[in-house]
Amino acid sequence: KWYDPETGRHIVTFEDEREARLQERGARILAEADAREEQEARLQAEAEAREGREALVQEREARLQAEARARELEARLESTGNQ
Repeated sequence: KWYDPETGRHIVTFEDEREARLQERGARILAEADAREEQEARLQAEAEAREGREALVQEREARLQAEARARELEARLESTGNQ
C-alpha cells in the first residue's frame, strides 16, 4: 500500500480502485442472486398455498356430495321402512 509521508494517508492506486470495483460488483451480483432466490421462494410458497386452497375446495365439495348422498339414502330407507 502507498502512503503520503506528509499526511500518513493512504494513496489510492489503480489496483486499489480496481479491487474496490470488483468487490462492489461481486456484492451487487450476490445481492441480485439473493433477491432472485427470495422471489423464487415466494413464488413457490404462493403456488403451494394455491394448491392447498384448491385441495381444500375439492375436499369440501366431495364431503358435501357425500353428505347429500347419505341424506338421500337415509330418506329412501325411511320411506321403505314406513311402507
